[in-house]
Amino acid sequence: MHIVMLFWLGQVRRMGRGGRWASALALGVLTSLGCGANAGGAGAAAEIPADGLLLWLRADAPGDRDGSDAIATWENRAPGAPGNAAQPAAGRRPRWIRSVPSIGGQAAVDFDGKDDFLDVPWLKIGPRATVYAVAENAAQTPGGSYWRTLFGGDDDSFRGGATKYAFGFRNGDHEPIFVASLYYAPERAWQLMEPTPPSPQVGFHIYGFLRDAPAPGGMRVRVGGQDVAAAIADKNPPGFPGTGYTLGQGGDARAGKPGRFYRGRVAEIIAYDRPLSAVEVLQVEEYLARKYRLKRVPAPPTKGMALWLNAGSLDAPKGGRGLDRWPDESGRDHGAAQPDPRRRPVLVPREINGRPAVSFAGESAGLDFGGWRPPAGGAAYAAIRDAGDARARIAREIPPLDARWSDGKPRFDGMLSELIIYDRAPSPEEAEELGRYLDFRYAETPDPRHFENGMLIFRNGYNDQPYVVKCRDGSWLCVITTSAIAESGKDRTLVVTRSRDHGRTWEQPRYAIEPRDGMRQPSWATLYAAPTGRVYVFYNLRNEPIDRRSPVGFFFKYSDDLGETWSPERYPVPVREIGLDREFGGTGGWSVCPPMDVGKDVLVSYTRYAPKGRGRGQGFVFRSDNLQSEGDPAKIRWEMLPAGDEGIRANDVDSDMQEEHIITPLANGGLFCIWRTTAGHACHGYSRDGGRTWPARGPATYEPGGRPIRHPLACCRPFRTSDGRYLLWFHNSRPDGPTAIYRPRDVVWLAAGRELDGIIRWSQPEVLMYGFDLPVRGIGMSYPDFIEEGGRFWVTTTDKEDARIFQLDPTMLDGLWNQGARKDPPKEGLVIALDEGDCRRGNASKPVQLPDLLHGGFSVDLVVRFDDLHPGQQVASCRTEAGRGWAVTTADGGALRIDVDDGLNRPEGWATDPGLLATGRDHHVSFIVDGGPNLILALVDGRLCDGGAAGDRGWGRFSRRMMGFGEGPGTLSVGQGPGFRVTRLRLYDRPLRVSEAVALPR
Repeated sequence: MHIVMLFWLGQVRRMGRGGRWASALALGVLTSLGCGANAGGAGAAAEIPADGLLLWLRADAPGDRDGSDAIATWENRAPGAPGNAAQPAAGRRPRWIRSVPSIGGQAAVDFDGKDDFLDVPWLKIGPRATVYAVAENAAQTPGGSYWRTLFGGDDDSFRGGATKYAFGFRNGDHEPIFVASLYYAPERAWQLMEPTPPSPQVGFHIYGFLRDAPAPGGMRVRVGGQDVAAAIADKNPPGFPGTGYTLGQGGDARAGKPGRFYRGRVAEIIAYDRPLSAVEVLQVEEYLARKYRLKRVPAPPTKGMALWLNAGSLDAPKGGRGLDRWPDESGRDHGAAQPDPRRRPVLVPREINGRPAVSFAGESAGLDFGGWRPPAGGAAYAAIRDAGDARARIAREIPPLDARWSDGKPRFDGMLSELIIYDRAPSPEEAEELGRYLDFRYAETPDPRHFENGMLIFRNGYNDQPYVVKCRDGSWLCVITTSAIAESGKDRTLVVTRSRDHGRTWEQPRYAIEPRDGMRQPSWATLYAAPTGRVYVFYNLRNEPIDRRSPVGFFFKYSDDLGETWSPERYPVPVREIGLDREFGGTGGWSVCPPMDVGKDVLVSYTRYAPKGRGRGQGFVFRSDNLQSEGDPAKIRWEMLPAGDEGIRANDVDSDMQEEHIITPLANGGLFCIWRTTAGHACHGYSRDGGRTWPARGPATYEPGGRPIRHPLACCRPFRTSDGRYLLWFHNSRPDGPTAIYRPRDVVWLAAGRELDGIIRWSQPEVLMYGFDLPVRGIGMSYPDFIEEGGRFWVTTTDKEDARIFQLDPTMLDGLWNQGARKDPPKEGLVIALDEGDCRRGNASKPVQLPDLLHGGFSVDLVVRFDDLHPGQQVASCRTEAGRGWAVTTADGGALRIDVDDGLNRPEGWATDPGLLATGRDHHVSFIVDGGPNLILALVDGRLCDGGAAGDRGWGRFSRRMMGFGEGPGTLSVGQGPGFRVTRLRLYDRPLRVSEAVALPR
């Protein structure tokens, strides 16, 4: 989205590629301004809300210390508070540090991770609460408990049955990450919340937690000013809330058994007995970011804010009714209402850059602000999409939502996501921050890889497996597993919809397959279009309604009118008893694999597992030799393969869960099967006898004996084209951790395959799709289906809420299928090409414009020979005089690393996999910095890094707030140190495709 703001000092706009918010105004970042030595002094009390303040511990006001600066009492600065944080035992006291450079020279309290902690025995935090901490995400001591408690109950608040909150970090055996344990959850004693990826960097951060118990989704964790986790918060366990907390330990201090000690430094702790309002949250985070010079996501300044309407804070009215009121979040109580149901605007989810918006319809739908008008001489900023416009914009003008605001102009007709009005003119620094905030949230991208740019098939509270078949009349029929509630919703069922224009539009979904009465949760459907024109649907169905315990069977129905109506009878697919059934008293199962023709047979794959926990997963294939032609469904024959008690499974792989087996026919008559695991990679198998035996099973690899295909517990989907080529949808990463085996899925990768001697060899993958701020805990996209027609390809998928369809870029597919065949390096976007003589002279002869990272990017490609790989050698860089830009340096583990620095935020970067570079030989290294999905990719000698033996992935994801990078020009510098020699460098002002980078070494 091209952002335009009209400002009282003239026009302020985001310039074209490489530009930033600019005018005669000075540039700056509100949240990075230091407050000097007095930042935490008495004046700080006026910067945060005082109402409901229970605990305020500030390291710049530490209280009683002994001669070694160990803290005996950390004084509570909350007005009228009943007590302090104390530690009477001298050997257990944390140490006060006068000045820490990384937080602007402010003081901190250091906990050693061995036995230090402070006791707050009087503190009680209830079901409505806010807690903030400025603390260090540091390496915790390894072994022992999974958690290290920063702040929590004094009687083991990371254990079930406790009646208090706990906030802390993972121990040293796992990646550092902030977690919150909240003892409120329905149907269990506790629930753990942890941020969705990417995890915060090691160092100090602003951690926040808010709970409004009666509110839907009323529990949030914030890191750096951004919501990173949320959960329902509607019940409390018996005895909640309990009294007594500690700082720095998570054992049972009350019983004299402290433990799970936190190692790191803490600068400030703030706790309230109420959830702060939206503007109060910003006020606290402004104060902490300014005081400690910490970065946070862009946010609107609060000073002088007179009205703040944010569609993201609204709950959709029930029954599709219009919006009767829109509360003001500025704290000024200037909210609007519409008592007339006929004139109410409508809340629309995911309208502007994936965020909700309110739809106004000119004179027929508006709001009444009770006589309040925007103040004269102020300023306004609105994220809107005008009626009929494809692209949203952010403008200075106030949309006339109220008839009193119109001044003779027509009432607003369009979408509004956010409106902020100030009663004063913001400062230049504040204007810069506002511009970045609005860009961060609403700048739309035309990138076809962005999930929000796919054509919407159906939106609901939960959508899964949007699978498609082509019908005999040329239309596309899609079946979706759906629920208005959630994946586990009692109303989970199946819908069908049709497109007659290659996915551009879809009919209203119909609940046609199973009746909605006596709900038995029909789910996980796949479709098959027989040569006769009949369409079959295969799906799971409970034997009993949802309120009874029941086994689940595998059934099919048929339609002879292209999915308009379905047979009243359902027919079981005969699931044979196997060893797991006898061992566990039954098994579960489901299918995610569309049925497929193999000669005159039809094959349907199916996963079996042992309840509970879905362990011992095994795959089977149902083969029918007469489904294609038999008119009587009762006479359709089925054979379940392989025979015997054991299905398709890689027993040597360390994953009990092995599921979602998907089969693909091979050109030589064999079958290929791939399935998901928790081992950090997919598994595959081959059958040469039609599925009866599967002798070759193990980790899925790019080529025989090659690297495993990195993948979390998510659907790994192959597809064979009509001309015998292959595509593979996967996620190219291990799970984020033992508590996040299902993700990340918010980046999808596509590899191309070719069959050689009955084995598929896969190309280096490309980024196919990505998303941000996705629903359902940020898991991401999955359960795709491919469609081929007339030489074009489409893919359907879902983020568990939206089912969408995308047409695949033919140039991307051509690059994948012909990877390595290209001989000439790409010329589009080539800024500088240096040969060995140019590199030896050290510097480029002309300045280089730094590209924008907001939907833009760049690529650095070089050939280098190392005689010494010690870290810290600068190989190449491009920086402005102010230091903004990028640099490539040697890193630990014999790797090469690129870092990007926008001058506003902490630099971010990524390195090649350890061990790929060797001394004494030329290496070809490419870095791709892609501001669409915000990825940094690294290739070494034509191979995309995947993280190596110890890493989770070979790509990094940088923060969207790095959008300030593109301000130049910078000066390109090529290093020539005693330990290395650069012999070629190419710089592109765009992110190359992986296939283009693979071609460069040739």
